[in-house]
Amino acid sequence: MVAHKHPGLRGERLIYQTISHLIGVLILDLVTETTARLEAAGIRTLDHVRAHAANLVGFSPQRAEQNRSLKRFLRQKLYHHYKVERMRLKAERFLTQLFESYCACPALLPSAYQAKFAEHGRERVICDYIAGMTDRYALDEYKRLFDPYMRV
Repeated sequence: MVAHKHPGLRGERLIYQTISHLIGVLILDLVTETTARLEAAGIRTLDHVRAHAANLVGFSPQRAEQNRSLKRFLRQKLYHHYKVERMRLKAERFLTQLFESYCACPALLPSAYQAKFAEHGRERVICDYIAGMTDRYALDEYKRLFDPYMRV
């Protein structure tokens, strides 16, 4: 469909447009099906929504099945692909090492985070600090801590 509509697209641009098209199809189906459900149930107010027992928001049966198929495919072919698993293992290892290093030596953290230890607990603050890192920053921080040639 996308290749037909945009015959000159190639590579990553075609992939992005295809994904965008699929998202649009899902959104349109969700809105159309939800509108139909609301009308069929006679929903007019928020109280009607609260009193209604069945799901009012959802995909049409056909699109719901297609969505389940897509999820199965992605779980099988993408999420558990050996390259993804390798990257997951690396990320787990270096994040664990960052966490353990900060726990062993809390002085490595900025003073603003150290000040939160008493109120929230050391491990919670360290988790929050790591969770707030971008991927790039976390990798750079790992290098600063463990790469002897990296400037601190």
